[in-house]
Amino acid sequence: MTYREGYCQGRERLLQAGIDEAELEARLLLEYVCGTNRNDLLAHGDMELEAYQEKEYVRLIGRRVTRIPLQHLTGNQEFMGLSFRVNEHVLIPRQDTETLVEEVMRYLNDGMRILDLCTGSGCILLSLLRYSNSCQGLGSDLSAQALEVARENAGNLSLNAEFVQSDLFEKIEGKFEIIVSNPPYSIKWEGDDNPVLINDPRFSPAGVLAPKSKAGLAFIMHSLAWLATSGTAAIVCFPGIMYRGGAEKKIRQYLIDNNFIDCIIQLPSNLFFGTSIATCIMVLKRSKSDNKTLFIDASNEFVKVTNNNRLTEENIAHIVDEFVSRNGTQHFSHLANYDEIKAQDYNLSVSTYVEQEDTREVIDIVKLNAEIEEIVAREQILRAEIAKIIAEIEGQK
Repeated sequence: MTYREGYCQGRERLLQAGIDEAELEARLLLEYVCGTNRNDLLAHGDMELEAYQEKEYVRLIGRRVTRIPLQHLTGNQEFMGLSFRVNEHVLIPRQDTETLVEEVMRYLNDGMRILDLCTGSGCILLSLLRYSNSCQGLGSDLSAQALEVARENAGNLSLNAEFVQSDLFEKIEGKFEIIVSNPPYSIKWEGDDNPVLINDPRFSPAGVLAPKSKAGLAFIMHSLAWLATSGTAAIVCFPGIMYRGGAEKKIRQYLIDNNFIDCIIQLPSNLFFGTSIATCIMVLKRSKSDNKTLFIDASNEFVKVTNNNRLTEENIAHIVDEFVSRNGTQHFSHLANYDEIKAQDYNLSVSTYVEQEDTREVIDIVKLNAEIEEIVAREQILRAEIAKIIAEIEGQK
């Protein structure tokens, strides 16, 4: 079997299985097996595959047909221009996380302490360490297998970072100037089943505990507890925590009343295969220079790629530039003061503050009415002509 024939067969199998970007993935798997690059398909398509290469390629195509992610088959994913090892024990680094890293880098100074909660492959922490000098990094995760992957990535990138096994809400030692996290969605926790938690200094300031089945804001409070006075935290959130009532509203009120929330960014939906979820990024600060909160609607910052949306470098740059400038741009961002947010009953949904652009066609009523009058006049003339013809016909009988 030649290189080109192998590619064509792999592509057809993936297409038949309904795999998005079948052509790209068939090529990437072939390059992974053969150690080639994208030019070889055109320049050396007639070269013969070794028997072991053909067998391995067919095997990997078969596994991809069963919906095993491409990155788990190749064991690799690029993130922030770096190569990270991934497997079934870690989430595949995602584009919303690159946006998070780009924002945090604006506040990253040499010598800072960085905390990455739910570190997984370590991609966030290690990217920040790679693009800074003399920073200290701590990554925590519940999964021992995930931490093995993170440590391997640190070694491959020649970076020094500490990784510790820790429950989602386990206490961390020390304070950090930068806290980042892309936690699991729909987090659950003990909540009011544990009577001690309401007196825990991490959660007691809000006066209530987040619901047991929706612990997103409990995680926000937990993260805030380790943030240094001059620190910044950026956390990927499920959008429900921004608008639901009850205890969650009271926690949002505490965060706004104490001026901790710096920015909320609404990201596009359908960024990832198998889910249409649209995530948000919440940026927290302990020492803000004003009492305003920036809302950015980046829901339209994407390009369509087959059945999914994708953030481009230009999209990410647009979001980050708006985050830094805090100017407020019509239909894209709004810098809301405390009274505005209070008037909205502490609803933090971006759509509450950023008006969507009306892309419907503008209809000129005066022009439309004139056209209708012209049509009616022409119709009357036509009716008169028809009546005249009928009268002539009747007169000839």
